[in-house]
Amino acid sequence: MEPDSKPSTNGIIVQILCSLLACSAILSPGMNMGYSAFALKYMRTQLHLSTDQETWIASLSNLVTPIGCLLSGPILERYGRKFTLILVSVPCSIGWFLMAFEPTLTRIYIGRILTGLATGLASTPGSVYAAECTLSTLRGYLMSGSTVFISLGILVVNVLGLVFKDNWQIVAAIGGGVSLVVAFITLIFVPESPVWLVTNGYESRATKSLKTLRGTSRTQVIQKELSAMLANKRKAVAHAQGNMWSNLRRPEAYKPLIILNVFFLFQQLTGIYVAVSYTLDFVKDSGVTKDIGFIAVLLGALRLGVIFLGTCCSKTLGRRFTAIVSGVGMTPCLLLLAFDRYQNQIRVQPDAPNFNSPLFLATNLTSSSLLNTSLSSNVTTTLAPLVNITLPSVAGQAAAGQTSWVPLAAIILYIVFSTFGFLIIPWSLLGEIYPAKCRDVACGITACLAYLFNFAMVKYYPYMSRSIGSYGVFCFYGIMAFIGTIFVIIFLLVRKVPAL
Repeated sequence: MEPDSKPSTNGIIVQILCSLLACSAILSPGMNMGYSAFALKYMRTQLHLSTDQETWIASLSNLVTPIGCLLSGPILERYGRKFTLILVSVPCSIGWFLMAFEPTLTRIYIGRILTGLATGLASTPGSVYAAECTLSTLRGYLMSGSTVFISLGILVVNVLGLVFKDNWQIVAAIGGGVSLVVAFITLIFVPESPVWLVTNGYESRATKSLKTLRGTSRTQVIQKELSAMLANKRKAVAHAQGNMWSNLRRPEAYKPLIILNVFFLFQQLTGIYVAVSYTLDFVKDSGVTKDIGFIAVLLGALRLGVIFLGTCCSKTLGRRFTAIVSGVGMTPCLLLLAFDRYQNQIRVQPDAPNFNSPLFLATNLTSSSLLNTSLSSNVTTTLAPLVNITLPSVAGQAAAGQTSWVPLAAIILYIVFSTFGFLIIPWSLLGEIYPAKCRDVACGITACLAYLFNFAMVKYYPYMSRSIGSYGVFCFYGIMAFIGTIFVIIFLLVRKVPAL
């Protein structure tokens, strides 16, 4: 329930700033998600890593993130939103500093595990805080703050990678410093959620917090909103009573559970998070060979901008329509990349004859019975340079194909379309597609499965690339994008969920 009086400008500003600060707790974990994209390039030579070790460094964070997700809920309810936001910095900063100072392979593994745990811990509290502390006119936009800060973290680490290049330890130290700074600012300036305070009996502190967030000291207005918060919380608790697992067996619960989990599976099978964890390798595999570091930064900036666009479009045009546009756009981009890589593979086949080779020309000329040995030698000597000038070599064509606009345009459009819908829509559906009585457990199951899918795709991407080639990988992603789009068209009918 909102106050009767018109919201004050100061109150709106405070709500926006506090919500953004709360969501910024996931900035450093977001940097962790993109860290392996540039660091592996230098780690593999400096630490002499095997392919298996590289894949563990890239994917370990995703393996333990579900544990952080499961821990986040109970900690939020028991110790409060502000405490959880600050707690994120403990494993996050320790993990970063383990990778920054005197790193060994074991320390890097432990660091990735701790930063992955922090990612899970930070996945919920920012959005919960924004939902509980802001007016309804601001709530829908500020609840997307966590997604924005994840993408901002990925962009920041790509920029730092471009600046510091092989000094990946400095970037890790900066990541740890960012986590501590955000925690300190949160401790000083962010008030606790009044909803949590009033629910746990801290009414005087809740009154003070709400006065700060609303920018008013009018006791009557504050007390009215606090009473509404308490009534809504009691209603939600009473509504959630019952056996959640038995509720999951009802069609109103298990159908959206299956649909959303399959949607998350297609999200991963289209390579969206592979492009985050292996940005440099992913861009290189697409056929782009020049200015890869700059292109990685460009893709990060595009991803951040498209998140804003996709969020607005999903609210005005609907999530289903936005997801369909995303899938329809992704599919041709990925198939075009697959076709371009396949053509390049044909051009650079080692067994293919090089018609510009003087040896090839000499062999064919000398095999003719119409020319003697002397004449064939002269013709070879005379024509070979001419042929090499007038006809571009096959190798030259391959190189030109690698730096052409086709793979660059395709990879940029792929990032735009994939971020527009398939990246953001599944996460935005988590809080609204499940019935209230089983929402907590259903969200936990879905988040855990999503990160496990993520781990599998990131872990085995290098092996896929080696076994079926880059054209095979992009073809697989394109086919999955097509099937995923058909799935969305048929099954993703987002309606108001029943109360159950």
